[in-house]
Amino acid sequence: MLVEQATSDPVVLDAMLPVIDGFELPRLIRERRSTAKVPVIMLTGRRHETDIGAALQLMADDFMVQSFIQEELLERLGPLIQADRA
Repeated sequence: MLVEQATSDPVVLDAMLPVIDGFELPRLIRERRSTAKVPVIMLTGRRHETDIGAALQLMADDFMVQSFIQEELLERLGPLIQADRA
């Protein structure tokens, strides 16, 4: 499974995946000892407050609505990468 292959690199995850529910994947990442601290940012076209709340409750570190600005994504990734290395 994809989670078993994850490294400590940040995961930028679309919430709408073809095989697994993108809202379930952050939980799976957090459950595994080897990937529990991997930073996760979710991207989605779903703009409802319930979707954002669900993503953050399922342990995503951040949530961005598409279409996003590349510089904003990089700004959000920076602190997560630094925290992961600390």
